[in-house]
Order: sequence, then C-alpha cells, then structure tokens
Amino acid sequence: MRNDHDIEKQMDAAYESGRIRRETVPQAIAAGYDATTGRVTVELSNGTRFEFPASQAQGLERATPEQLAQVEIMG
Repeated sequence: MRNDHDIEKQMDAAYESGRIRRETVPQAIAAGYDATTGRVTVELSNGTRFEFPASQAQGLERATPEQLAQVEIMG
C-alpha cells in the first residue's frame, strides 16, 4: 500500500521528468495562419520555425481561412 511519502516522491519525479523534457525536446510555442500564402506556421521552443500549405495537410484541406485563422497550440 502506498503512503503519502511514496506518492510525493513519485510526483516530484514526474515534475522533474517534465522539466527535463521541456528543456531538451522542442515544443510548439506559437502557431498561425497566413491567408495570403495559405500556409500554417509553427514555431518551436528551440527557435526552429516551419510552415506548410494548409491545403496539403490531412484534416485541414477543406478548412476555410476563417477556421485556419483560429489555429492554436494545445497540450
């Protein structure tokens, strides 16, 4: 049976694991849609930025410019 001390240790370990992951694995920090080019842009925490045509992305090919303008980072 787990006690409070064991649970606290597990939570501390999980927080530390998350901290290390945030520092070492690039994460999406910004996203947007450029209606003039039809491209979605994603910026990562390591400074990398990439873009792609929304019309070529599975699930976005039928989205309207208004829908694409609402792109957001989740998770």
